[in-house]
Amino acid sequence: MKVKVVFIKDTKWGKRWEVKDVSAAMFKNILFPQKLAFKVDSSEWKNFLKKLEKNNLEHQKQIDLLKKIVQDLSVNPLIFKKKVSPKWHLYDKITPQDISEAILKKYWLKVPKDKIKLPHKIDTPGVYPVTIDWHNIKWEIKVDIQPLV
Repeated sequence: MKVKVVFIKDTKWGKRWEVKDVSAAMFKNILFPQKLAFKVDSSEWKNFLKKLEKNNLEHQKQIDLLKKIVQDLSVNPLIFKKKVSPKWHLYDKITPQDISEAILKKYWLKVPKDKIKLPHKIDTPGVYPVTIDWHNIKWEIKVDIQPLV
């Protein structure tokens, strides 16, 4: 007798989220006790689908918010006011962490710092393009570094 299951983790029998037919004995003795899979017709499957739908909705909301932020940042760049040396170099260089914190402070959206790509080290005042590669979408925003007077 075969049972249709969804794998919760990668195993030698199937990959995560893969739907597959397995023997009832294998499900009963191996997959279910070790929490590696659950039956498609079970209540866990329905809970899984609800959770997946909720995550997709939250993911879409986050992408929509990010698009609005990028539109705003394409018109109004992020502005940093930093101290400069007599040779016109910044004492504190701008890092992806600084940009992530500025976006969080201004827009209440946490962009992971590893998703922010700088063209090079920002160590002088000026306007710089910055790429955000997040949720499989690339956006380019402007960062304006102004000397603190």
